[in-house]
Amino acid sequence: MSLSRLYPRTDNAVKISLPDFAQMQQALRKKGVTRQLLWQENRERHADSLGYSAFCEAFGRWAKALDAVMRQVHSPGEKLFVDFAGVTLQITDRHTGLVRQVPLFVAALGASNYTYAEATGRQTTADWLMAQRRALESSRRSGVSRKEERPD
Repeated sequence: MSLSRLYPRTDNAVKISLPDFAQMQQALRKKGVTRQLLWQENRERHADSLGYSAFCEAFGRWAKALDAVMRQVHSPGEKLFVDFAGVTLQITDRHTGLVRQVPLFVAALGASNYTYAEATGRQTTADWLMAQRRALESSRRSGVSRKEERPD
């Protein structure tokens, strides 16, 4: 007995059209846009669309097929990538209750991805330099250092 007799083909399978993942990938580059937000917007336009987990799985398969990965090899202690993050944090003074927005400084070592982050008062040159200094001190305290080549 063949499988086709046990499981006959039916034409009443549900067909779901997938969203435009390329357009969604572009949207994800914008500040505050998440997969969940894009899924919700798609779900409002197409009630018969994928559930969230299936949407994420389909998007992940689509993105993986792009194979747009550029591997970079970094020697230990060679590079420290630093910048202010695009988002700001809210800090509340526990004594006065005053809430203020502060920038977030982030540093990451290339080889280990050891990450340092701190909220700074502003984005002045002094804040920038002191945050870098503290990031370097933090990485040194953690035992991260550049491998030195010693002559024979």
